[in-house]
Amino acid sequence: MKLPRGLNSLNKYLITTVSVCVIITTFLVTRNKQLSLPGHPSSQQNIEPQGQENISVKLSPEIQSRIEKLALFIGYSRSGHTLIGALLDAHPHIVISNELDIFERWREWTDEERTRENLMNKIYENSYIQTQDVGYRSATKRNGRTYAVPNQWQGKYKDYIKVIGDKKGGKATKFFSRMEEVANETLDEINLPVKLIHMVRNPYDNIATMILRSLKIPTQDAIVSKKQINNAKAMEYNLRTYLWGVKENYNLIQRFGSSVLTLHSEDVIANPKEPLKKLCKFLEVTCTEDYLNDCASIIYKSTSKSRRTIVWSYLYKQKVEEAINDIPFLRRYTFES
Repeated sequence: MKLPRGLNSLNKYLITTVSVCVIITTFLVTRNKQLSLPGHPSSQQNIEPQGQENISVKLSPEIQSRIEKLALFIGYSRSGHTLIGALLDAHPHIVISNELDIFERWREWTDEERTRENLMNKIYENSYIQTQDVGYRSATKRNGRTYAVPNQWQGKYKDYIKVIGDKKGGKATKFFSRMEEVANETLDEINLPVKLIHMVRNPYDNIATMILRSLKIPTQDAIVSKKQINNAKAMEYNLRTYLWGVKENYNLIQRFGSSVLTLHSEDVIANPKEPLKKLCKFLEVTCTEDYLNDCASIIYKSTSKSRRTIVWSYLYKQKVEEAINDIPFLRRYTFES
């Protein structure tokens, strides 16, 4: 059946209009995807109005040439490294990757990949990825804790980068202590002054949380249940791992001297601005009051005393007490404190 001429014209007009809408929608979707590249103004929320943002996932030779220091973490798992790494990455002139594990990457890479340029780009790329979707620093992360700092510079930088680094505490300690050749080769290629950040937490809480994590038990669930876990195998392994780390990190502090800053997790939670000021001074960067306030806004309100979720025999407690008595940076701690 043939439509009247008037209806044919209307039909053509409608088809043309729909086609144009489809084209415009496709263009806008494609454009939004392109604008989601790191550093583009529309890809980040709460961007400071002043200063030139980075516009590429790779760092230009000029930006790399202005980097002054390499910041690395030493320490123990479950001690607060992730939080501090995220806070530092929020600084406009600091880029910190989250568990890129630069020494392990260096060991795995081919000769062609083992360059300063490639390593710097991988650190920066990791920093950006951490702010996306389910990354630890993503504002849209739905499951688990997010370390997104509002209004600041996570995953990007302002004008230039002064400090670049990686957060992989326990693993960095292992490389410095057991695989020094790999660590030295990596640092020689980077060719920057090294600053080491040593995070410390009450050893009873630190070991307890390591045990819970190894048993795949959420810390908060264990605290709420008020049931104590008695697992000798998990206790012996994690206690041994922790005490080895304490000894090796103490040796690294003696070796690197003033290039190491020890921070206590409890101090960060109790009064976050002061430890952050110490960090900025240590890394020789300025920190604004806005930066300090925004970082402080994501800090826990109290420490998690996971020590009481674990059964501590006299022997295990005695080993921890011996370490507390022997190691200066642990002397402030007791089981009850």
